[in-house]
Amino acid sequence: IFVLTDPRGDDHGDGTMKYPLSYYDLQPGDLDLVSLAAYAEADGTRFEATFASRVRPTGRRTIDIGGT
Repeated sequence: IFVLTDPRGDDHGDGTMKYPLSYYDLQPGDLDLVSLAAYAEADGTRFEATFASRVRPTGRRTIDIGGT
């Protein structure tokens, strides 16, 4: 249906998005989206996101809007 591409190294959004303050889980660059695609399937739509780096599993804990 579509493929959107995005430059590498711009995982900061509009400047207001922040990674969690706990650097044990995610660090700048971890969620650098480089493409987003949508494909028609028989029972719906499949979305595929490609990141610049492999997505690492995070710990299971709550992080508030302030990143703590």
